[in-house]
Formats: sequence, structure tokens, C-alpha cells
Amino acid sequence: MIAMCYGALPIVRKTGGLADTVHDVDDPSMSDSKKNGFVFEGADNGALEGALDRALRVAVQSMYGV
Repeated sequence: MIAMCYGALPIVRKTGGLADTVHDVDDPSMSDSKKNGFVFEGADNGALEGALDRALRVAVQSMYGV
């Protein structure tokens, strides 16, 4: 969580305190002001890759307007 203070993008597995602190940007039930990261649930490579893909897509869209 310290990394968020320095502007790092949180990509976390939904567990423990991380589930309470990081709210997925694609969660339709969460208000936009509370969305602050990318959350995945599975404990496998596919789940992590999916979250990384979503994060990279958002970063590219915000940087280049693509």
C-alpha cells in the first residue's frame, strides 16, 4: 500500500486487507471516486495476466487516447 503513495498502480489479488483497500476500476457497483486499482481473484497466471492486460489497456488509453 505504500507504493500507492508514490503513484504506483495497484494490481492485487483479492485477499485480506487488499480486498478492503483496493477497489477495481471495472467494478460497476463501486462509485468512480473509490476505484483505485486492478483486482484479480484467481491464484493462477491467467488471473494475473488478465489484470495486467486491463491495467496496460487503461494506461495506454490515458497516455495516448487510443
